[in-house]
Amino acid sequence: MTDLPKPADEPVAAIAEPAPAGAKAPRKRKRLPFTHVEVLTLLLAINTIAIVGLGVRVYRGDKPTVVTVGITQMSREYMAKLATAPNVTPQEANIRTRLYLAVAQEAVKDAATKKGILVLPRECVLAGEYSDVTADVSKAVGAMMDTRLRTTPVAATLPPQAALDGEGRELR
Repeated sequence: MTDLPKPADEPVAAIAEPAPAGAKAPRKRKRLPFTHVEVLTLLLAINTIAIVGLGVRVYRGDKPTVVTVGITQMSREYMAKLATAPNVTPQEANIRTRLYLAVAQEAVKDAATKKGILVLPRECVLAGEYSDVTADVSKAVGAMMDTRLRTTPVAATLPPQAALDGEGRELR
């Protein structure tokens, strides 16, 4: 009966064997000064303050000026101009059309970001009267097209995505 273990009067840590000389001692976990519930409550409070602040900023801000652009009208005018242009090959017409679309999108984006206006296609406005800036955008697009076509070859003026044909091959 000497093989039976004696009842432990000492804690388990005292019975454990000492660590070898080269081994690191186990790290004690440091307790955070906050509980998990307190941290989550703090994060929720910060989130609530941020949302309220953004809401106040949006509702107190000035409403953007809304203008419309006749996209269909501009496209028809461009296509008529391109159809009557002499010595334009189908490949060049394709490249010029893609360039025109990229330049038109860039002009509208610039107007919206620099002037702080909201630009909507005229065809999308079902009710209400908004000022129409089709003539101004058309002039800006025409000037940008002329500048790009005069200074560089047509294929080089395209943005990277527009310089690809329908199958993803580069236009030359």
